[in-house]
Amino acid sequence: MEDLELVRNKDHSFYQIHLLEPQERMSEWKNTFGAIKPLLDFNATSSSDLLFECEKVGCRFFFSENSYLEQIKEKKDILGWDITDCSNNSSPLNLVALERAGVKKVVVDSLERIESLKESNKGFTPILQVALTDSIREMGCDMDQAPSICERAAKMGVQLDSLCVGTFEDSNLADIIHSISSILESISAVGQSIKKVMIIGTGTQKLSENDIPTLALLKDLSKKVELSIEASRFFTEKAYTIYTRIIGKKVKHFGEIPHYLYYTDNGVYCSFYNRHINNEPLNPIPIKVSSSTDDSLYESTLFGPTCDSIDTLGTNFLLPDLEIGDWLKFEECGYLCSNYSPQFNGFEDPAETLSA
Repeated sequence: MEDLELVRNKDHSFYQIHLLEPQERMSEWKNTFGAIKPLLDFNATSSSDLLFECEKVGCRFFFSENSYLEQIKEKKDILGWDITDCSNNSSPLNLVALERAGVKKVVVDSLERIESLKESNKGFTPILQVALTDSIREMGCDMDQAPSICERAAKMGVQLDSLCVGTFEDSNLADIIHSISSILESISAVGQSIKKVMIIGTGTQKLSENDIPTLALLKDLSKKVELSIEASRFFTEKAYTIYTRIIGKKVKHFGEIPHYLYYTDNGVYCSFYNRHINNEPLNPIPIKVSSSTDDSLYESTLFGPTCDSIDTLGTNFLLPDLEIGDWLKFEECGYLCSNYSPQFNGFEDPAETLSA
């Protein structure tokens, strides 16, 4: 559908969600990652339709906050989905909620949490979370505790056969993979066996076919265990196009050179928070509804609607002379664009438009 037709009769920012994207991305995933399984965080998107399409092509899921599980469960039947609870919450109330949702895999970081799962008699499968760095951001038991926990759990009648490892954007993935291999050997030395490993976090999010050494290490690891890694950005980023409407305009002159200031109805406090905090570039594409056909370009600044100084999308865009009522679209901005909105001062979240 053409952009002008798409924005016709619209008066507020909206998302166009491309539901065929997961199928196309899965083909790319298999070509790049081989037998490694993709994991998606429920936090990555609020679109239950998009998650449903991801599940259909073979994605697995996890969550760290139960609100995202409830958000999806309200809209989709997720019984039978491969979902892991990474919240490290073994309270009786949480376990009841997990049972109702059909979630059977639960991350644990201690024998005490393993005992809680066992005593619940709800058939949960514990996955041992191991911390591989000294970062205060990382959760899990220490590396050197993992063999002992596996051994003692086995004596309790609980067979731990899966590990979960967290990563961050600044993590050295090669070191992480070597550490995982070391843990597997240590656990094997005490007579226990790990068959599955999941790697979550932002450390795997920007892996590409060009990261040949790291991919080789991951593929070698996948020959030893069933390996799943987080691919939330991979499957959601290109699935969204964000359309924002221009609701205000000012012009400043530096000598004879104009600099345009545009105010849109979607900003940092809505769809662009993640892009803002990570300094990720934006590429606004103008859609002219009200302005002339003159395509001369001018330096422009884009603001969101809140009048807060932080609500700035960028100060050096090259855009034509636009008018209130024109639109800007932002492609490939889907990752974390919809679940990070705080609905600041009552500003509404964008509506969803689905496209095949």
